[in-house]
Amino acid sequence: MAEPARVERRMLLRGAGVAGATLAGVAAAAPAAADGGGHDVLGAWLVTHTDEPPSETDPGTSVVGFATGGLMTNQDLNPMGAAGVGTWEPRGGGHFRAKFWTGFPGPNNGPGGFIKISVRGSVDGGRIKGTYHGHVFVASSGAAEGEFKGTLEGKRVVP
Repeated sequence: MAEPARVERRMLLRGAGVAGATLAGVAAAAPAAADGGGHDVLGAWLVTHTDEPPSETDPGTSVVGFATGGLMTNQDLNPMGAAGVGTWEPRGGGHFRAKFWTGFPGPNNGPGGFIKISVRGSVDGGRIKGTYHGHVFVASSGAAEGEFKGTLEGKRVVP
């Protein structure tokens, strides 16, 4: 019996790694300049995220958006994953912090889990970079299941 539990935990954490891709965030598609005085992070970003070991996942790609009013959205593209929604705030000097939530299915499309991802990053021109820390929870009980960390970098999506 220990083996199925280990496999299920591994599946949850692997799902979390996929959601780590979600990490970048999403929302507005317009560049910051169109906002008139907003933070440089406003707009959409194509982001590559990489979990730290012992993650078994390859780097992923997400599209992330930051909108005025603090809305952040994320969509994992490769591998495809669930959308994430959260909030962000400026920290000065091109820096920002964000937090968003996403979910993932369990084995055989059974109950999976949800993930809270905290991001700290910065923008320099058309480039974004940062770190993230995710916490994985079991959907059926809300119990903490694990965590992961990683880095992200990307470029602005322009019309």
